[in-house]
Amino acid sequence: IRGSDPASLEKYSSEFSSLGTKVDESAATLQNSISNSEIRDKMREFQQAHKQLGEKYGSALTGFRESKGRDFETADKAVKGQDRAPTDLIDKVVDGLQKTSAARQTHIAESAASARHTTITGIAVATLVTLFVATYLSRRITRPILIVLARAEAIAQGDLTGNEIVTASRDEV
Repeated sequence: IRGSDPASLEKYSSEFSSLGTKVDESAATLQNSISNSEIRDKMREFQQAHKQLGEKYGSALTGFRESKGRDFETADKAVKGQDRAPTDLIDKVVDGLQKTSAARQTHIAESAASARHTTITGIAVATLVTLFVATYLSRRITRPILIVLARAEAIAQGDLTGNEIVTASRDEV
């Protein structure tokens, strides 16, 4: 603001106004995306404080322009320390969002660990059931074959005294 060059004053005040508009737009976008009511309230307070700050800076700039760039002390006094409230509020919003994000990350990590545990348990149970069924079926199929094979070997060696082979199944054996 302190320059005596009207072109520089216009350039920087336009940039200041443009940045203020961008902050307002970003704050509104962020406000709409916040789900936590406490943080949303702090964001609303920030928006109000930022609006008041813009009005005070605009008033100081108007006074400075009216003095034709000679009375910067009055402009400085009008805005000195005025940025503290919005800065503190946005710091609280950021802190709240960081805590919310950390809590969500923890929840996601816990959910992933639980899903991983459930999946591993499911795979282990399925593997054990598969092994049990495979062993049961294997024995059910091979046991009668082994009995017939043993009797056939005995007959092949000339032992015709063995008992009759009795099977309860109606399959190939």
